Amino acid sequence: MKKLFDLVEEIFEIGRDDYSEETVINEIKTWDSLKYMEFVVSIEERFQIKLTGDEIAALRTIRDVNEQLTVKGIGNDI
Repeated sequence: MKKLFDLVEEIFEIGRDDYSEETVINEIKTWDSLKYMEFVVSIEERFQIKLTGDEIAALRTIRDVNEQLTVKGIGNDI
């Protein structure tokens, strides 16, 4: 999950102590809709996947993002 955590920290400008896998993404203190869209686009670019609208809507927590990456065939070494 390191690559995913790096992305969370980069986009939302937070440190590792500011969130966990269970953190609800829209409850991150620096969250706003623009950063969220940047986060989604960055996930698609960094991991070379495409997310549907339903998949994006289901990304509630950091763990949900990790699980979606697993479903898309991205290994646990993310």
